Amino acid sequence: AAEVIEDVADPEANAASLRSSLLAILRDPLRLASMRAAAVGLGRADAAGQIARWMAAKAEKPTRAIN
Repeated sequence: AAEVIEDVADPEANAASLRSSLLAILRDPLRLASMRAAAVGLGRADAAGQIARWMAAKAEKPTRAIN
């Protein structure tokens, strides 16, 4: 129902790695279906797709620098 992504110190590297992993999940119907089936057992039928779509959208938006 989930995939673990290694966290690194560089936010841009994290975003690139996360985006790549999420797009791979979204583009692989069998993998997405497998994750969906696992999520069903946890009570959220479309959890994998919802999370992947939300994270992919966030990864595409530029972040604001904090001064």
